[in-house]
Amino acid sequence: MQEPTQVGVYALDGQFLHAFSSNERTNTALIQIFKILLKWLEARHLNIQALYYVRGPGSFMAMKLTHIFVHAWVLLNPVPLHSALGFAFNENSPIKAFGKSFYVCEDDQVALKTFESPPACQEMRLPPTLDPLLFAADNEPLYFLPPV
Repeated sequence: MQEPTQVGVYALDGQFLHAFSSNERTNTALIQIFKILLKWLEARHLNIQALYYVRGPGSFMAMKLTHIFVHAWVLLNPVPLHSALGFAFNENSPIKAFGKSFYVCEDDQVALKTFESPPACQEMRLPPTLDPLLFAADNEPLYFLPPV
């Protein structure tokens, strides 16, 4: 099952303000969420100061779409862009890859492991406080397959 696409709004001090989510495919969800997000921000006289996103691992297509979307956004709306691994948002639990394979993070290295029985996996969650130390300016997607 595909997890919903989530976008969180955080204050400058990192405190969570609001969440937007969609169960649509990533290409539709990002556009849908950002339309609603921009209206929400405008009604509160707020604007986007920076974008923070998860660069992988996960669905290859969702990562490519997210990468293109956020990079296009910052080209058109210059703001700082920062990314982190998805493990920062699921209590460092395995992330489903394909079949019996899962991405795991051990000793700060991401690896692909096969499990006979599915391991316990936590859903991605928006944190109550955004910790900028989890993010880096290295915004290259984490591909385990060569990009097409």
